[in-house]
Amino acid sequence: MRPHHRLISRIAQVRSEYTSARLICSNLEHRIAGTRFERARGYLPAEIDYVAADGTSGTLHVRDYDVRYLDRVAVDKATEHLESILRARRGDPETRQELERRTRETWKRISARFAGTSLIETEEVIPYTTTRSFPEAQTSNKGSILLDLSGYGFATADFCLLTASAHLLPPERLEKCLRDTIRNLEILSGRKLEDPENPLLIAMRSALPEYLPGFMPTYLNVGLTPEMLPGLPRRYGEEAAVRIRLSNRKTLLEALDPESFRDIEKEILPARTMKENIELISSIEALIEKVRGEMAKEKPPVKAEKRKLTNIQKIKLIQETLGREIVPALKADGGDLDLIDIEGNKVFVALRGSCSFCPSAEVTLKQYVETKLKEFVSDDIVVEEVRP
Repeated sequence: MRPHHRLISRIAQVRSEYTSARLICSNLEHRIAGTRFERARGYLPAEIDYVAADGTSGTLHVRDYDVRYLDRVAVDKATEHLESILRARRGDPETRQELERRTRETWKRISARFAGTSLIETEEVIPYTTTRSFPEAQTSNKGSILLDLSGYGFATADFCLLTASAHLLPPERLEKCLRDTIRNLEILSGRKLEDPENPLLIAMRSALPEYLPGFMPTYLNVGLTPEMLPGLPRRYGEEAAVRIRLSNRKTLLEALDPESFRDIEKEILPARTMKENIELISSIEALIEKVRGEMAKEKPPVKAEKRKLTNIQKIKLIQETLGREIVPALKADGGDLDLIDIEGNKVFVALRGSCSFCPSAEVTLKQYVETKLKEFVSDDIVVEEVRP
C-alpha cells in the first residue's frame, strides 16, 4: 500500500462486548457474501474512542471482528488498523481492498477451527458449541446461563465447561478432562498454552448449581508463566501486557495469602499509571515468593497407606482426616461438619453452619468430603448426610 499521512495519534478506549469466535465467524460469512448479519436484540456495536493527528477526538463504530485488530494488540498495529477503517470509509479504494483481504483471511483462520469434529465433547467436557442440553447441577448456574446465551446468539467469550461429574473421577481421568478442556480452548481461540508468541491465557471461573455471587474463586490469565512474559508486549502492547500481569498476580496472591491481598487491594486502582502498576506487580510478586518459600518449608501431610484396617483403626483414621483435612476448610467458608456414625464403609455426617443450607451440599459431600476420605482412609468409603 502507498504511504499515507497520519490520521490518528492514539486510540483512547475500546468499548466492546466479549465475542466468541463462532459469532465472529458467522458475521464474517455474511460480510463476504454481502448479506446482513442479524444480531440478537440489545446488541451494541463496538465503539472506538480515538485522538486524531490534529488533536481532536472522535468515536468510530466498528464490527466485532475488527476488535481483534484493535484491542489487546500492539499499539502500532491497532492504530494502523483503525486508520485503515477510516480511510476505507472515506472512499480510499486501495485501503478498502486491503481490508477485504484481511476479512477473507480472518474468516479462513476462524472457520477452520469449527471444521469437522475436532472439538472434544463428553459428559465432563462441554464446549460452548454444543447442541445438547445438560442439567444445571452438572454445568452450574453460571455455565447453564452462558450456554443459553451462546445458543441464542448473544456475545460471549470462547469457553468450555468442566462439569461437576469430572471431579468425581480418579485423578488421572480428571487430568485428562483438564487437558481436553485446554485443547478445546486452544482450538476455539487459535492460541496455545505456553506459547510465548501467541499464548492462551484462561479466565478460570468456579461456580455452583445455584446463583451465589462472590462465593467461588476466579483465577485470571491462568497460563501466564515467567516464560510468557517477554512475548506479552509484542502480542498485546506494553500497557495491556502490564494489566494482564497485574490481574494474574493479584488473583494468585488472593488465593495464597488473603490477608496480604486485602492490604494491597486498596492500591489496585484504574487511574494508576503503567509505571505505578509495574511497581505494584513487583510488590505482589515478592509477597507470592515469600508465601511459596513458607509453603516449601511445610511438611505435607502423610497419606495413610492403603492397608487393611481394623474397625478401630478405620474409625480413628476417619476422625483424624476429618479434623485435619476437611473440617478446617469448611470452617473457613463458614460451615462445619459433625461425624454422626460409621457403619462398615459408610460414614454418616451432619453438615452445620453455612453448609447446612447450601444448595451445593451434595457436591460438598461427594466431591470434597468423600474424596478426601477415599484419599486418606480407604477407596471404598461412602459418605451420607444425616438431616435433622
